[in-house]
Amino acid sequence: MDDKDFKQIDIDKNNIAKGDNLYTLYEDNHVKGFMDGNNVPFNVLSSIESYIITSKGVEIVVKAKSFINRHFWTHETMMNCLNEEEDSLIKYGFVKIDFFEDNIIKVRMNEGKVVNENIDLSNMPTQMLIGKADNSIIIETIEDDDCLLLKTNKVTIRIEKYPFLIKVYKPNGEIIFSEKGYETWISDSFRTSFAKKDNKSAIYETLTLDGGEKIYGLGERFDHIERTGKETDFWNKDAIGTTSKRTYINIPFYWSTKGYGLFLNNYGQIVWEIGTRDSGAITFGTDGDYMEYYIICDDSPVQILKKYAKLTGKAKMPPIWSFGLWMSRNSYMSWDVVDEVIADMDEKEIPFDVIHLDTAWFTDDWNCDLEFSKERFANPIEKISSLKEKGISISLWQYNFIPRKDNKNLKVAMENNYLAQGEDEKPYVYPEYVKGSWIDDAIIDFSNPQANKWYGDMIANLIKKGVGAIKTDFGEGIPTNAIYKNIDGKNFHNYYSLAYNHVIYNALQEVSKNTLVWARSGTAGSQRYPIHWGGDCQSNWAGLIGTMIGMLSVGLSGIIFFSHDIGGFIGRPTPELYIRWAQLGLFSSHSRCHGGGNTNSREPSSFGEQAAEVFKKYAILRYKLLPYIINQANKSVKESIPLARHLILEFPNDRNTFTIDDEYMFGSNLLIAPIVKPLNESKYRWVYLPECEAGWYDFHSNKEIKCGYSKVESIIDILPMYVKADAIIPYAKPRLRTFNKIGIIDKIYVYPKFNGLWQYNCDGSEIELEISEGKLINIKYNLDITPKVVFIK
Repeated sequence: MDDKDFKQIDIDKNNIAKGDNLYTLYEDNHVKGFMDGNNVPFNVLSSIESYIITSKGVEIVVKAKSFINRHFWTHETMMNCLNEEEDSLIKYGFVKIDFFEDNIIKVRMNEGKVVNENIDLSNMPTQMLIGKADNSIIIETIEDDDCLLLKTNKVTIRIEKYPFLIKVYKPNGEIIFSEKGYETWISDSFRTSFAKKDNKSAIYETLTLDGGEKIYGLGERFDHIERTGKETDFWNKDAIGTTSKRTYINIPFYWSTKGYGLFLNNYGQIVWEIGTRDSGAITFGTDGDYMEYYIICDDSPVQILKKYAKLTGKAKMPPIWSFGLWMSRNSYMSWDVVDEVIADMDEKEIPFDVIHLDTAWFTDDWNCDLEFSKERFANPIEKISSLKEKGISISLWQYNFIPRKDNKNLKVAMENNYLAQGEDEKPYVYPEYVKGSWIDDAIIDFSNPQANKWYGDMIANLIKKGVGAIKTDFGEGIPTNAIYKNIDGKNFHNYYSLAYNHVIYNALQEVSKNTLVWARSGTAGSQRYPIHWGGDCQSNWAGLIGTMIGMLSVGLSGIIFFSHDIGGFIGRPTPELYIRWAQLGLFSSHSRCHGGGNTNSREPSSFGEQAAEVFKKYAILRYKLLPYIINQANKSVKESIPLARHLILEFPNDRNTFTIDDEYMFGSNLLIAPIVKPLNESKYRWVYLPECEAGWYDFHSNKEIKCGYSKVESIIDILPMYVKADAIIPYAKPRLRTFNKIGIIDKIYVYPKFNGLWQYNCDGSEIELEISEGKLINIKYNLDITPKVVFIK
């Protein structure tokens, strides 16, 4: 291939990031720039001119006042202020408010007197919003001189005419959602407004933020779970670590302890200011001249997540084998190395189910041509089949690029225009000033249906060879100035991850339902394609903490199944850190040992005898608990709540849980409190057991523990775990593989506060227990053996 095929495209030098310049090639964030800029025209919605009541809601034409956002000084202090233009022409905004369901409100707005529509996605493989509106809702309308009321049996929308404001109330009159009105000329918040300058446009919405109100969501956040007062970088990036504002998964959805959730159905650049510019305001802005968002009204965080899934899609249940342990590193270089790892794990009787082959299963490391190396990974069909007979599944790495070297797929992709292009209609080339790794990669255009079929067919062929999972690495570094088949680049950056994983996941599922993806990047709707993992975490204690925060944050954003690299990816953990990471990892929804480097092993035996023994202890425990884990995972899918979940989801009325980010529930009955500090820094950790009627028991000692805070000794082989006192926990016999089964249930632990009928139905195992005052009254089951019922005293 000639070098001229990849010549540099002309670059607009004004777009090159210099110093504090807000405009860069990939993140042209004029949405943020308008808020901080000088002499930027803003049109702020002010009063209703006219409206039409419809069967679903109301269409409103709103007058807008014209302002200029300018820099303003008081002595040495510079700030922005909105100065009203006295003699400006009358401007208008169009607002359409509909009931999507009786407690979900759809709001659309744009400048002008008629409604615009969202970007055309009809030729795209999928969309963030896939839910369908309920057309049978009964709406009561009340009109007077000051306001318009739209009521269902669940909520009331109050639309104030002057000044124009949207407010939402519960049936009891308690307000749960309100746009923020004009309070001061200082532009710390921007009300509901439109801005345009230099052929760029943006829309802003501003809501009230109450004192004590907590906000959760917005995706995989590694810095903080609760978002009030926290800056948010909302541009999918290769995060390189789990301790910064950068993240792989940005989800335009948050929810509030005030009783509502908000899904922003916009695909371009988004800015969030949640108590950051104004402590009493939530402002969000979007690129373009159209905004669409959905207000989900409910007191229960669980119900808000369930309704969000109704808008953006439900997760599917991954196969049981995927809940076993995954072994990996970057990379196992041959079948010989794979066999060594298998022998080592089996010799030490550490259970596992999956071997993942990372970037080196091709002829050349990283040269992703989707073909097994004939020398190092010979006879893949026979080898994969023989491993499957032993209960071992194979996972394969790939990414959304084609390297510009001797890759058989590159010529096909170029000849058929399957790649993102530059202005010269040749494969997009990263500009000279972009320095770093992988800048020579060509980008697969997943907006192109023909490209999707071509690439999907190649992935499906791997599944036909017996592969069980595909790692969909990367997906974040998508340039906005590239040319894509069916979408503008500025709307494709975060959204690309959804299209990418949709194509791969569907290719797998068409061959076998017993498959899954292992995805890194994501956005709204990504829960439809399980599972996701936390990317390239650094092997230190801060990386461990950030990983747990990311797991809980993304769970509060609608992602059900999530994993991370046990031991961290970047660097090498100490044995102590490896143990603590294993304890967290083996009680995440999915568990994988992985690290960067062909010889940077993550097998337990690599970290000494003690680490291997502790790892084995908790790996065996995980496999014993699979009847509980799989049953809880099924419930998570049904209820659209994460398997490893923040305490607030189980205990929304206990305010102490609102800001705890180092404990979580694993299913509805187990509380996990990982140790995240080395013993030479702390010999104890504080554990909070939420207030609940039943109370708690220590998982290891079976001693009753009071609700509230307690100081717990840090012991290297103990992961602090607690069980609800009214729980019933089924156990399976220990084994080295799942063979895609929950296992033979041989024990059932009954905790003292349970009373009544317990029914279990999972993976063909059916059990019914009748318990009264700590005694077994009756038992029914369809198992091959009689399970032993153990009463905890």
